[in-house]
Amino acid sequence: MSARWPKDGGGFIHRKDAANDAGFTSSRANPSGPHWQGPMKLRGVYPADIGEALGVAEDLWLRIARQAAVRAAVWSDPSSGERLLMFRFDGNARESECCQLLAAASSSESYLWRQDDSRGSLVNDLQWQGDTLVIELTAVRQMRRWPDGDAVNWQVQAVLNRMKTMGRAL
Repeated sequence: MSARWPKDGGGFIHRKDAANDAGFTSSRANPSGPHWQGPMKLRGVYPADIGEALGVAEDLWLRIARQAAVRAAVWSDPSSGERLLMFRFDGNARESECCQLLAAASSSESYLWRQDDSRGSLVNDLQWQGDTLVIELTAVRQMRRWPDGDAVNWQVQAVLNRMKTMGRAL
């Protein structure tokens, strides 16, 4: 990874209670909601466009952050535009949904997109470091060269900011 690992371990918040996510509206992640869609379905490689890939990634990341067995952290370096998203898994958990979500998040195919004659990935690198999945997002300067790049960059930043406000995120 080209980004530096934070010296403080990424700022994980050690809490066993549920995330403060009263404003969370994903129908997939909220089984008590009126539009529950059941378990996540994996899609094929290269979705129709960047927006679909970002929507899948957002849903996946927010669903993982809601899991009691996972602590999430967001780290960014404004000078280089690099951003890391980290999910630390509590090895004592045995919930299959949590394991399935982390498996999907650790697959590079979950982040691929194709639009017009361009294609790419929302992430630059994926690594498991012990019990922590570290996702290095594509750098801001590179995202801005994509079709609708500035809009995609702001949407990614909005997702990361939302994760920060959920209570268990950095």
